[in-house]
Amino acid sequence: MVTLTDGSQVSREILEKTWGALKALEKKNPFALSDLFEKCKDSSYQIVENLFGDTKKILREYSLMNSKDEIGELVTRIVITVVTGEEIPLTLTFPKTVSRL
Repeated sequence: MVTLTDGSQVSREILEKTWGALKALEKKNPFALSDLFEKCKDSSYQIVENLFGDTKKILREYSLMNSKDEIGELVTRIVITVVTGEEIPLTLTFPKTVSRL
């Protein structure tokens, strides 16, 4: 298990899968990453289609959003923990605290 900075724990497998998706977004579509980060910080944030593509579709393709356009609690915790910044480009930092159960 990995302990996030908010004290919650997630499995290493879920963290690594989410991390991989976030890194891919950082490289391929930083605007989708920004929308995801904003939505995780504020559930009332509205993700809308933009010039850079259908962000909801992109997030679903990376398994970061479900078919009901919801972001799961674990993904939200991971995103809020690893993403920092206010503008594009955002910064990703892998959690350092690891505990084994």
